[in-house]
Amino acid sequence: MKVHLISMPAYPADNTPVQIGTLKAYVDTKFKGNKRVKTYSYSAYLSIMFRAFGVEYNKYRPNGNMDFRLFVALLKNFNPINIKGLSNTIETLIKRTSKQTQTDIKKLEKAMIDFIEEELAPNLDRSDVNLIGFSICGEQVYSSLFCYYYLNKHYPDKRLLYCFGGTMTSSSITIDLLKKLRIKALVVKGEGELKLEKIISSCLHDNRLTLDKLYEKDHNPKDGIYYLPLTDIKEFSNNGAGIQLASIDPLPSPDYDEYFIKLRNFCSNEDVFNYLSSRTVLLLEGSRGCCWGKCDFCNLNRFWHGSRNKKHDTIYNSIVLLTKKYKSLRISFTDNSSDQWIYLLCKKLISQNIHLIIGPASIRPVHNEFYYTALSLAGCKSLTLGLESLSEKLLERMNKGAPLILALQSLKYAKELGINIGADIIIKHPKSELADIKTTKKNLSNIIHLERPGLVEFVLEESSPIFKELNQKELNSVFIKKQDIIPKSILPLYLGEFKLPETPHRRKINKEWDKLLPWYNKLESNGRYLNVQRISKNTILIRDGREDNIKEYKYENECEKVYTSCHKAKTVNELVSELKIKKEKIKQILKEFTEKRLIAKANNKYLSIATRPSDELINNYFKHEGTFSLKRQ
Repeated sequence: MKVHLISMPAYPADNTPVQIGTLKAYVDTKFKGNKRVKTYSYSAYLSIMFRAFGVEYNKYRPNGNMDFRLFVALLKNFNPINIKGLSNTIETLIKRTSKQTQTDIKKLEKAMIDFIEEELAPNLDRSDVNLIGFSICGEQVYSSLFCYYYLNKHYPDKRLLYCFGGTMTSSSITIDLLKKLRIKALVVKGEGELKLEKIISSCLHDNRLTLDKLYEKDHNPKDGIYYLPLTDIKEFSNNGAGIQLASIDPLPSPDYDEYFIKLRNFCSNEDVFNYLSSRTVLLLEGSRGCCWGKCDFCNLNRFWHGSRNKKHDTIYNSIVLLTKKYKSLRISFTDNSSDQWIYLLCKKLISQNIHLIIGPASIRPVHNEFYYTALSLAGCKSLTLGLESLSEKLLERMNKGAPLILALQSLKYAKELGINIGADIIIKHPKSELADIKTTKKNLSNIIHLERPGLVEFVLEESSPIFKELNQKELNSVFIKKQDIIPKSILPLYLGEFKLPETPHRRKINKEWDKLLPWYNKLESNGRYLNVQRISKNTILIRDGREDNIKEYKYENECEKVYTSCHKAKTVNELVSELKIKKEKIKQILKEFTEKRLIAKANNKYLSIATRPSDELINNYFKHEGTFSLKRQ
């Protein structure tokens, strides 16, 4: 049999296909020596983008100029269940777009057909089973459906057994969509290695069974394998992610050979290929699940049972192997949370004089100065911080597990080290109160020199703790809301989202959040600063440029000691113990700093929020960790 692992658009074209690359490496290892199994991977998103747009392939990115509606438009030629008015609705959607977009749709359609006919179809087995596996993440749903429909229409004589996997297939909304479109396929919920191995083994053992029998044989919700269209939505929603690896440490490094072969084929010469290769982001995973996994708004842990990590040495060895093999120093991690291993990894990279371009990695904002300095020295250019709120009390209600003062401290360290931060504040969280909005506004003004976090409206995630707290009456209202926000004529083609029913109390608070938005949009961050420099052993100069009128403050002796000590958040008692200054004097100094907005207070701790030169943090790191020779590459 032949196994075809496909990653369709609109996955970022300069990123390697981590899902199918990992699965291919796993299948090749498990079935090594079995001549009946041949595995192919297809970076179709790269091939199709190059075919359609040439050297400008990378301007079409998810959440950028291209969105899923372009791929919805391509389904107009199939309409598999004769939805009344669907074709006309899609035609209307296309006509309302610009002429450039209409041209792009035509280019995409031709490129997708050319990919199928020239790359995929020639590899289809004539008599044995062809397992067609689609990795569906984000906006890959509709382009994968195009490939599914096209193969069914043009290759009815082939034994095509379909399987859908990836993050989107762990959502009952996606299952609902696939059922309405009468998709006939297996769906994998959660991670795919053991499930794919089971499906392949079943095909090898019962090769003479019809496709229907193979589908029914592999349908086992306890394993996390479902058969559409038979799967019941409630059964799917209530079941876990099925079988999974006890440890991910033994997994082989992902196989990206096909991606780089494809990239070379589309390059006019070796220089172009070397340039694009060096700019390709090598995706890796160091963990699955989340080491915290308690935030009330999050459902990421529905994909995995608990949190499993690779050893930092294992990740290091993969990095050395992949960067050498594929000639790129750009690394990014797909983890929900990299907290438990990335610091040790970066320390090892520094000790081996290896400097990469790393980012973004996702971490909780709870770590110390040395942690962030090590990441910066190893080449970390960006981080995704789980900020979520600038209200101390709301963070506690969310069960975030990251105190506000440590979140502010993390933003400060990242700014000092030149690490770009991706961080969002959730507005209209159902547990927010009026006081949280006031606190958010105050703290946004104070830290405008550190980071301008994004504001994102709360979305009710299926299987999140909040979702699980809903009673049946509320659940019915949630699903009714989901239906109401989608045009009925194209209901089967839109994923939609869940909405919490509003109470009068919540409506009042949400209106206040709405009032925050115009103020936030006018909040200027460019060119704003609050920094501190040492001008003598016992004297510091703080320059405050957060507003139009620039202010300067010079502090020495006890004031300097307090401010310097508070670059790490401290309680009053900790300052008294460390500095041997009387408590009343320290309180007086802290009051002055707080009134001038030079220090932030939260969780009974004080943090100096003026930024220091990065060299100061680097010197601190090497004093703490020992001396390494750092070779910049």
